[in-house]
Amino acid sequence: MDGHTILALNYDQSEVEGSPEVIWIDTECLDFSSISPTFAEYTDDLIHVDEHPCFEVSQLSRHKLLTESSFTFEYPDGFTEVVEQKLFDTDKSILLYVRQSFPEGEEHSLCEITKPLDPDQATIEAYRTSPIQTWHLTLAPVDHDDFEQAEDQIHWLHAYKTSRGWKNAESSGVPICATYELKDKQALKELRKNLLGGEPGERALAEEQWQEKMDGMSDEDMEGLFPHMMMQMIENSEQMVKDLDLGDPPPEIKDAFEHLSQLKEKLVHDIRERGVNAPAVPPELVDLMKQLLMDQDKET
Repeated sequence: MDGHTILALNYDQSEVEGSPEVIWIDTECLDFSSISPTFAEYTDDLIHVDEHPCFEVSQLSRHKLLTESSFTFEYPDGFTEVVEQKLFDTDKSILLYVRQSFPEGEEHSLCEITKPLDPDQATIEAYRTSPIQTWHLTLAPVDHDDFEQAEDQIHWLHAYKTSRGWKNAESSGVPICATYELKDKQALKELRKNLLGGEPGERALAEEQWQEKMDGMSDEDMEGLFPHMMMQMIENSEQMVKDLDLGDPPPEIKDAFEHLSQLKEKLVHDIRERGVNAPAVPPELVDLMKQLLMDQDKET
């Protein structure tokens, strides 16, 4: 089990008697997918390796190279990591190639991000803090949450080199996004401007401002901000329910609905009490928080 997903054995579906199907369950969406028809095939796939990686890096040279970077991280424990990145431009998409090398082996990944890019998702945020500071830029298409469109599109290839051979993987049908990492934040801003053909969206800028302010806050300031965030989220959710105009709850769940309403009222009371005793929050930070939460509700 990993978060809200589970790998399970389905004995209702067995191609071979006594050998259950392996399924993947999303407990949040109440959905499941078949991973392998039998447990034996599933374990065989886990240890299977290929003679070559699943894509040829040399083939990328036929595309226009937008930018490339390479840097080495030397950690205090003696571990060394080398990261190489290249961005390519095609007629319909941006290709991000990343190669990571370390003592145990190396990893190659290729991600395809369909154009145009979403200006509101193009945030620049602090990434690594040690041994050197780096920043990463999020690259996502405007239809990044269109699951039906992405379902049959393989947009991510991954190859991991082991002592036995290459372990290859591919992905499709999930939100398509990638990040490009640099040590120079200003250079990353220039890259973003070139990729977008202009400035980032208001939401991206608001998220960056929010993160910068959060990074500079003390634990006491964070404690003061929490009640305001919770109250704004509750107000937004109540407005969403009003807009849906669901009417009165059915008789069979009326008691449960009233019980939940009482619990919510107690929660609101406790949060307000906590807010009274908490340090004051700068008005501009409260306005920024409201903007981000309202944008999230619009997406929902």
